[in-house]
Amino acid sequence: MAVAEKIDKRWRFSYWRDALRFVKRALLSRCTTTLAGHQFELAYEARHVREFADYLFLTRCARDRRCVLDVGANVGATSLLMARELAAGGQLFAFEPSEASCLIIRENALLNRLDEPIEIVNALVADSSNRIETFFWNFVSTRSNAVMSRENESIPLVKPTLTLDSFCSSAQVTPDFIKIDVEGAEGRVVAGMTQLLAEARPLVYVELHAWPGAPVGDNAANIMRCVLPHHYGMYHLRSRQFVREAETHFSKVDPPKNSIHSQARVLLIPNESGPPPWLGDMDTSNL
Repeated sequence: MAVAEKIDKRWRFSYWRDALRFVKRALLSRCTTTLAGHQFELAYEARHVREFADYLFLTRCARDRRCVLDVGANVGATSLLMARELAAGGQLFAFEPSEASCLIIRENALLNRLDEPIEIVNALVADSSNRIETFFWNFVSTRSNAVMSRENESIPLVKPTLTLDSFCSSAQVTPDFIKIDVEGAEGRVVAGMTQLLAEARPLVYVELHAWPGAPVGDNAANIMRCVLPHHYGMYHLRSRQFVREAETHFSKVDPPKNSIHSQARVLLIPNESGPPPWLGDMDTSNL
């Protein structure tokens, strides 16, 4: 396919999809949905939000926390859930590189009277700050990512990066829980928060993703190399085991989920803390 034809095809796809969203938004406006047992009013663009297996778990992780970082907030469903659980006066920072999604997060926070604890950070979180990197944008879709382009589904945008270490230092905040779900770029996020691991010692939830040529085990191994020097362990929620050797662990305990585009959910836990006491009462078999 000629370059001009490819550009024309992508432009037409983007134009009509964007136009259709505006029409649907005007007609359908808002919706009401139940997530983790709580009812929320959501903007139209969040209509596709459904109950995910980790929502109830994240709700428990955020309970009584003073400062939570939601990295990869999309349209704000997890931010809403976790913000409800914060300690009095607690704060949640929702990191999202898509400007369209940030607008929906703000609308959803206002609709549910959670705009005070939720602070939106429109940034591409990575392993170093002020680097220029391509973000493959897909409106408010969860398929937007900084790892791999999807032909005719995403639009490449060039963005500056930000690390969690630099953000927290500048904002003078100390997180006690961090959630990371960034569609394959989680290793970069963790590599840019080593100062937080060393000093703040937060509990960290990570959704591991696989991509062509990079299975879940490889992704987990890269993250373990970042966190082990800071005396953290990786706890696989589905198997309820600490990961000792990442590639072997994920190929043995969950072989179907180690294929391309699969996922695994883990906690990064400071060695001195051990698994949270409440974890024993939660069913994590579906995570």
